[in-house]
Amino acid sequence: MKKAMLLMAALALSACGGGSNSQQPTKPSEPTKPSGPVEPTDPGTELNGARGVYQGLMDTGESVTAMVQSDGEFYILVQSLENEGPKDDLSAVIFGTASVDEGTFTSDDAVLRNLDGGQGQPRSVSASYVADEYLTGTITDDATGEAVGFTATSRISGKVRPDLEQLSGDYYGGFFKGILDAAAESEYTYISIGNDNSFVGTRSVIANCGFTGTLATRTDDPLFNVTIDFPNEGCFLGNEVLAGIAYHDEEQNQIFLAVPNADKSGGFFLSGVRAY
Repeated sequence: MKKAMLLMAALALSACGGGSNSQQPTKPSEPTKPSGPVEPTDPGTELNGARGVYQGLMDTGESVTAMVQSDGEFYILVQSLENEGPKDDLSAVIFGTASVDEGTFTSDDAVLRNLDGGQGQPRSVSASYVADEYLTGTITDDATGEAVGFTATSRISGKVRPDLEQLSGDYYGGFFKGILDAAAESEYTYISIGNDNSFVGTRSVIANCGFTGTLATRTDDPLFNVTIDFPNEGCFLGNEVLAGIAYHDEEQNQIFLAVPNADKSGGFFLSGVRAY
């Protein structure tokens, strides 16, 4: 196993990831040379070869953004396509922890959450990957056995570290998506990220239910650690401790956040496009 993981780390060093256009792809795009700082490699450290970010399509036509952490935890954010491009708001999220070994990516603890409400639905994920190139496979409904395929190509190499300086700015989220147990909340949201790694979220209607947060670079994959706090405890998610990840697509000027609560019975999810 150790030899296999070392082999995957070597493959990751020989590949590169990135995006190819200013919009999310309606079909898999060719990876480009990473623009961020490259993580130094420790020969004694076993790294998840599938780590990174992938974007593509499900067989049903939705756009997917898969964020895979170095420890195998993953979030697949689902967006419907509109006018040959993605809407800013998210429709669903699939999350879990994958076992990654010799080009295979499997998870038997994944959960699908529709972001308009409802309880979580168990899913299994079975996929193949080439480090920093693609992730392709199926997501199976554990209750019915029905499966849907997906194909996604690398947006950024797993060995690139995120750049906080490139992240600061103002982002118009399509909609803040909050879920807690079977309940859901959705509202147009504006996020301002400062140079001090903090951010403030302003909501268009429920102004007294804004939120604050912090970002920190991760050392072993191209994602940020994120914490979010709703200061008003009377607001939806106001009593929850929220901690998760974010990805900044520099070429698309877009940010993705997946920030669950402690037991993953709820969370905060958002896709936002940078304001000019």
